[in-house]
Amino acid sequence: FECRTTFGGSFRNMSFQRFCGVSNLEKRRALEEERKQRILDDRTRGMGVDVATLDAQVAEKARIKKYDKDLDDLYNNQLIQLDEQCCAIDEEIKQFRRAKDKELNAFRKGYQTKEQRREWDLQDPQQILNAPPTRIGDVDPRLGASSMQVFGGEDVNWPTRKKAMQEQVQTWTRQQVDEKDVRKWAKYEEDKQFAERDEEMNCKAHEISKQMANERKRISIETAQYNKALAEQQKIEGHRNKYREQQANLREIQYALDSDLLTENKMATIHAQDASRFKNDSMKGFLSTQRQAITDEQATQRQELADRRAREAAENRAWDILQHQQTRNAILLDRQRARESRAKMQALSDERRQQAFEAAERHHALKKLYSNDIGEEFQGKFGSSIR
Repeated sequence: FECRTTFGGSFRNMSFQRFCGVSNLEKRRALEEERKQRILDDRTRGMGVDVATLDAQVAEKARIKKYDKDLDDLYNNQLIQLDEQCCAIDEEIKQFRRAKDKELNAFRKGYQTKEQRREWDLQDPQQILNAPPTRIGDVDPRLGASSMQVFGGEDVNWPTRKKAMQEQVQTWTRQQVDEKDVRKWAKYEEDKQFAERDEEMNCKAHEISKQMANERKRISIETAQYNKALAEQQKIEGHRNKYREQQANLREIQYALDSDLLTENKMATIHAQDASRFKNDSMKGFLSTQRQAITDEQATQRQELADRRAREAAENRAWDILQHQQTRNAILLDRQRARESRAKMQALSDERRQQAFEAAERHHALKKLYSNDIGEEFQGKFGSSIR
């Protein structure tokens, strides 16, 4: 079906499907009512978005982000310091264990060889070869005429030796158990001492790192102060050297100006025996009359230059007066043209103003002719729908 709704005097055609679910229709109606209340509410439509609140939220978010970043940097720096301390402690532990293992191997090599073990006689592969004969010191020789008193493999003292060996094994077993207990307690004490030593080393490492940081800070401050003082000293030395160099240059210039070469002192080069003889390479060799002629010629040239400049100045003044007159005539001509242009523009403006007035009169007459009054029926349609 087709449904036509009016809003502000305009009509819109909306087409819906013939068969639509009841739930979708109800949902659309609920959304339509909610949208209508939101659009027709003057307060919500007038206030709009709270910019100050959004700016405050953005600033708070930036502050929290900066705080989290600073906290992460602090944690990272602490983790780096702890890692450096742990690495130093691990290296010291490795060195300690390496030295301990080295001492243990040296002790084993010197005092715990296979031949020095108490049970070596039970494990000696050459035991039978190194064993004494069965009969030693018998009154009767073991090898008699018939050789029937002694049999191969006979062991007269076997029971006694077996009992002694069992007692010896028991004694060794008790000694090994006691040594094991001693080693166990010794290891416990050693681990305890090592833990205490480890904790003490951690404290010392922390104190050393703190002292090193303070020392680096102190060295940095002293270095900065020394560099500043050194820079000031170098600056003062530079000004002093520059002043000395300037004074030396001035003295050198003065010496050169006062020298006999530049002043062409003829008296300094006159021959000791002949006053008419002098050195030509120490001066130009001009006489007083020649220098006077040169001075007169220079004065003549200066006078001619002054006269020429005076004539040029007079010509320039004449050209300036002519140019000023031409400029004044051009300005007067421009002003005359500007007045004519303004008069034309004024006439054109009056004509357009008259045309605009006539057009407004015609528009007013047409508007009054074709105007249509709007009644209460048309005004009552506003606010009844949002479409």
